[in-house]
Order: sequence, then C-alpha cells, then structure tokens
Amino acid sequence: MASASFEELFRRALDLNLRFYGAVGRLTADYFREAAAAFSELSGQQQPSSASPRSAPGQSTQAGPVMVLEAEAGNSAMGVFLVENKLAHDVNAAMVATPFTDPGGLQVRVPLAFDPPRISLKPGEQILVRIQATLTKDLEPEVRYSGEVSVPELPGTRIPTIVRRRPAPPKT
Repeated sequence: MASASFEELFRRALDLNLRFYGAVGRLTADYFREAAAAFSELSGQQQPSSASPRSAPGQSTQAGPVMVLEAEAGNSAMGVFLVENKLAHDVNAAMVATPFTDPGGLQVRVPLAFDPPRISLKPGEQILVRIQATLTKDLEPEVRYSGEVSVPELPGTRIPTIVRRRPAPPKT
C-alpha cells in the first residue's frame, strides 16, 4: 500500500513538473514573440517614409537582431552579446565600434566601454561581452543614433547597435 501512494506521489510530481516546464515554455515563446514585435516596430520607425535606398554612414540596412542601448541623459545603458571564435586559430583582439549617426547622417560621439576590452579565444570558445554606453545631454532625446560594434578579426561579429536617449521624466 505504501508503494502505491509513493507511485501516485511520483506521478503527481512528474505531472506538476511537466505542467511547470510547459508554462515556462509558453511564457518564453510569448516573450520572444512580443520582443520580435517590438523590434519590428522599432525597425519600422527607423526608416523614414522618404528614405532613399542608401543609408547614412554607420547605419545598418540588414534585417535581424539589433542591440538597443537606451537611458536618460547622465545615465549608462548596458547590453551583452556573445562572441564566438569559429576560426581554426586563436584570436586576441579588441572590441571596435563605428561612429554613431543620427537619421540625417550627423556623427556623434558616444562614450562606450567594453568588458572585457580585449578578448582571447581559442578555436570554438565563446565569451559574453558587456557594452556600456554613457548617454550625455549632447544626444537629442528620442533620436535613434545608429552604429555597429564588432571584433574585426572574427567574421560574423558585426552587431547593429542603436543608442537612444530617453527624455527626462516630467517633474511633479
């Protein structure tokens, strides 16, 4: 009789685990669906209706993931990206960023810090790199400044990046 209740308890625990992981899976799918919709809206706002086929220097025209670094003036925005060495040799390289440009093509300086600033990877190794952008009052609020971060020595590491200064909250 004790084994029957143990089996029932085990079956119930297994069912509970399956329901839990099913719910987590659905939540994850919903999250990515909403994130994709948000990025689609963000991409749609980037291109003005009278946009020419040529983009401004530093602005990426490729579709796909974009890193968005956004904060109020005087604050820092942070992002993380994965770098992988798919080459057959070791790589020791610095992270690089292109200049950031506004929709009119005006270049702005955005102070960036990478952690680590240099990467050393053997073939097949990966590392997470943190990027921190300091948003100053020189950046216009709600303007999208486009650029790219990369490791030039590693093919496929170009990441289109948007820096945007949020307006200050209204004073109450």
